Amino acid sequence: MQQSKLALSALVTAMTLALAACGGGGGGDDGGSKQEPSTPTAPTTPQGPTSVPPSTTVTPPTYATTDARLATFNEVNDYRLKMGVGALRQDDALDKAADSHLSYQKVNSDFGHDEIAGKPGYTGVTPYDQAVAAGAMSNQWIAQVSDRSAFCVDSFKNSIYHLQALTSNQETIGIANRDSLCVINFGVVTGANGSGYGLPTWGGQQLTETAFAYSPIDGRMFGDRLFLRQSRRILRRTSPPQVIPSCSGSRLRRRPMC
Repeated sequence: MQQSKLALSALVTAMTLALAACGGGGGGDDGGSKQEPSTPTAPTTPQGPTSVPPSTTVTPPTYATTDARLATFNEVNDYRLKMGVGALRQDDALDKAADSHLSYQKVNSDFGHDEIAGKPGYTGVTPYDQAVAAGAMSNQWIAQVSDRSAFCVDSFKNSIYHLQALTSNQETIGIANRDSLCVINFGVVTGANGSGYGLPTWGGQQLTETAFAYSPIDGRMFGDRLFLRQSRRILRRTSPPQVIPSCSGSRLRRRPMC
């Protein structure tokens, strides 16, 4: 008899534990302590900068055939396409900003990129400010190169930093080229993820991870060939070696000959 009571007690205890494990036996679907597990909130992933592959074609610019800006536009894009870094499309607002800054440079004999408030022709401190004042959208990055020569593209190719600015990840271009002065604005719009003066390393036209670009292209030599030939003749007669454009075309080296 005692063994039967112990067995019954053990059975009741086991049933009680089983009910407790299922959430209790008194409430069914509408009661008891049973709770559905909450769905965890997915963490918000910050939107990373986007980009576009290098463009192989662009809409033809609106410059007249006799306009020096057309030759500048074609020369820039021809070189960028051969390097594989993508063609640039014309931006009217960047054209306007470049022309205004060229006027500022001319009237003030100030050939930098920034402007000083109160001086004739002032439109904005930095090239970004100048572009926005000319009607460019504010959510982009703006860069600028300038030169006191109508043949500015060759000059930019011969300078390390200007060459980098000329062939970076920008997408748009605005040009002023007159009165022996040249100003070119660039814009990065896609994936800008910010705005201001300068070219970011993200966004714009990006090469694939396995691609690379180099300059000069096709063994082409930049700069004034006549000057280079004259320099070579001088170097044959002089010592020590002079500083002349190197065969790389992107920097100056102290070397006797190319």
